Amino acid sequence: MGDRANVKLISKGEAPLFIYSHNHGSNLPIRVQRALQKRWRWGDDLYLNRIIFSEIIKNEVDTELGYGIGTFIGDKENRVITIDHDNKTVEITGIILTFEQFIDHDLSTIRF
Repeated sequence: MGDRANVKLISKGEAPLFIYSHNHGSNLPIRVQRALQKRWRWGDDLYLNRIIFSEIIKNEVDTELGYGIGTFIGDKENRVITIDHDNKTVEITGIILTFEQFIDHDLSTIRF
């Protein structure tokens, strides 16, 4: 069955990039939050995408299963966190927060 979820990374004029988690979807909010809390490269979409991806997979870099990355959503039936680089926002369960708001947000108040 899995614990599936996706992170959608969008930049104006570009195709979205998706990071898919098969087994750790419930952990994606905290992993995205940790990546953004570093405050690294908020103005550089390519690097920030890599920073977010690295934080998501950091304990499972050398494994065969568990994560995917691509230009299409990995599982359409499951949860999505959207990172909007242009507006510097995170959308999660219909709530839109700026990067600044998200890094300090109590994630226990969000049912993901």
